[in-house]
Amino acid sequence: MCVWPCPSDPDEYADYSTGNCVRRCPTGSYAYAYTGNRTCYPSCAPFSLFADNTTNRCVSTCATNPYLYADNLTWT
Repeated sequence: MCVWPCPSDPDEYADYSTGNCVRRCPTGSYAYAYTGNRTCYPSCAPFSLFADNTTNRCVSTCATNPYLYADNLTWT
């Protein structure tokens, strides 16, 4: 079935490399759900968010368990 955007229950994101909705974006891409389009992007920097390499999601703050730290140069 063709859908747009990908479903939010459970959280799924559009992976343009495969044309499928996925629950976790592939390595090197990050889930961005803040605009409602629920898409995997190669970087979070254009959105002023950090790329969380443990969850493959764009986040506004880093995780605290375990403690992760933001790099303002690479936005990771």
